[in-house]
Amino acid sequence: MKIYIYAKQNDDIKGLRSVLRYLDEVGEVLIISESTRSFNEYQHLKKRLKQGDILIVWGIFSLALSQSFVASELKFFIDNKILLFIYDLAPTYKNGANAAVNTAVLQTLYALAKNEKISLSALDKNYSVGRNKLTFPQNWSELYEKWQNKEITSKEFISASGLKKATFYNMLCEYENLLQEQVKYQKLA
Repeated sequence: MKIYIYAKQNDDIKGLRSVLRYLDEVGEVLIISESTRSFNEYQHLKKRLKQGDILIVWGIFSLALSQSFVASELKFFIDNKILLFIYDLAPTYKNGANAAVNTAVLQTLYALAKNEKISLSALDKNYSVGRNKLTFPQNWSELYEKWQNKEITSKEFISASGLKKATFYNMLCEYENLLQEQVKYQKLA
């Protein structure tokens, strides 16, 4: 088993090397680096990779620039039983050199990459792709205080805040958790 680290010029090689701590045994580690938009060294490296070898990359788009090409690259690793550790996606390496887990994660990524409706760039940039998080209404703390003192009912609180019932109760739980955290922090200070 050989271990290769493939890095682009702006990647943190120390960060990539930190993935090695998840492996039981580490032999020779070869580091290949090239410019951001080039994939020549990567193509040469692919020819050297054999079954059981490990390739460590920073992000999913270190393999290719477009989602469709990423899908074909993932297929290459799955078909050839080569472990691919993607630094930005911890499930690819957290179980060490466990080929079954790595293959399962790669197959999931491959299925996502083939689906053009789902963007993999969200995975690569580590940001949320769901709904935008709602902020508390401006009068929330005032209304919460009145509600706690039983000056207003939950129904009045909901209508005054302008939220839907489920959103209101979700925000209520979140707000109470924030208050508890604030109390813990004040005790420590």
